[in-house]
Amino acid sequence: MDVEVGEIIDGRIEQTPDRTKIIVAFEVASAQGDITLNSENEAYGWFNETPANSVYDYAKYLKKNK
Repeated sequence: MDVEVGEIIDGRIEQTPDRTKIIVAFEVASAQGDITLNSENEAYGWFNETPANSVYDYAKYLKKNK
């Protein structure tokens, strides 16, 4: 997938028992092509709202279509 990356919109650090994760959220200005998953992933989705089973509230990242 070809993605035109925009501005950094947020970042956070998550501590887990075995590692520290640095997560950076970027605005996506445009996206073209097909998504190819690797062996660590089984599925993907596009969301207009944070899924109910999410461990993090991503609502602030989602741009509402008018």
